[in-house]
Amino acid sequence: MNVCLTVNSSPWSSFKGGGQIAVHYLATYLAIHGCKVWVIYTGSSQNKIHPTLNYHAIFAKHFNVATLNLNIFSVAFQIFKLSRKVKIDIIHGNGEEAYFIPYLAKFIGSRFVLTSHSPFIPQTGIIKALRDPIQLLKRLNFYLLRTALIKADFLFTYSNFSKRLVKDGIHGEYNKEIKIISPGVDQSWFNVDVKKKEKTLNLLYFGRLEYEKGIDIMLNSFAKVLPKFPSIKLHIIGEGNYMDISKRYCNKLGIIGNVIFYGWKEMNDIQKIMSNCDLCILPSRIESFGLTIAEAMAAGIPVISTKAGAIPEILKNGVTGTMVASEDIEELTEAIIYALENKSEIQNRAKAARKLIKKEFSWDVSVKKFIEVYKSLL
Repeated sequence: MNVCLTVNSSPWSSFKGGGQIAVHYLATYLAIHGCKVWVIYTGSSQNKIHPTLNYHAIFAKHFNVATLNLNIFSVAFQIFKLSRKVKIDIIHGNGEEAYFIPYLAKFIGSRFVLTSHSPFIPQTGIIKALRDPIQLLKRLNFYLLRTALIKADFLFTYSNFSKRLVKDGIHGEYNKEIKIISPGVDQSWFNVDVKKKEKTLNLLYFGRLEYEKGIDIMLNSFAKVLPKFPSIKLHIIGEGNYMDISKRYCNKLGIIGNVIFYGWKEMNDIQKIMSNCDLCILPSRIESFGLTIAEAMAAGIPVISTKAGAIPEILKNGVTGTMVASEDIEELTEAIIYALENKSEIQNRAKAARKLIKKEFSWDVSVKKFIEVYKSLL
């Protein structure tokens, strides 16, 4: 079976997120299970690429004009070029980059499926949205995604939360099945040995630096934790539109001397830094799944996150981690202090979390489910 996956950006971009990482591993395991796989990423092939890919990586031109994602043109063009060389059985989109693919798939004789990673799906189409042109311009990419969702032959989501968003957004306009298939976690996360070599207390955040990730909430809480633990450090790994804002905010709060910004790091470097940390703080305002949370749980580091979006489907409060209300600075502060003062209890939660992820989030299991759906469409 020939499968072509598409996704905005790439897992080697400094702006990578859980979606790009999941697509990379989906492609890897599809190839392991006998599929011939191409992935159309957007961006530059000059980015550092894993040297042992078992699938074909193609890079489409990545560019935006204001709020419009023009990758919809470059991705479609690359699919058309590929279709001239091989028969593509399944095209599997992962965002608004797939806007033209339903039409192109019919033209080249392929089936089109789509996984929705989005935390927002509009409840009207573009035509009705023209009544409020300002809102349309702000969220145009979401409307492109909505069109692709409605036109798909089959839809996937990673969580019940995401499935409800899709159903509410395209109510009555899509009457086919929406199947939940959770992504897996790479085996290397289970090999992380969280054994501190330093006496200094260390907190960790890793992921994209964006407003929806709650970085400002975490920094405010950290400022309140600092007087009780003056030598504590906060390690922030990742890049995004909130990087410079976060640094300025640290200066404003007077905590810049205790916060380390690493920028983008390779996975093995993240794991090395994590192995010397006491807690992982992931204070998202919204998550359609939360892959970084699952990765941290797999590594065996205690996790504090929020009750936002799909997070409660992964993390069980008081059992496999700690959850607080989204945007609640005081509750997050109290949770961090409690975790640092009750390490034995928190470590037991981390051990339970690792067992849970190992049992329920396997790429081998997930890929077999994807292949089963692919075959049913052919």
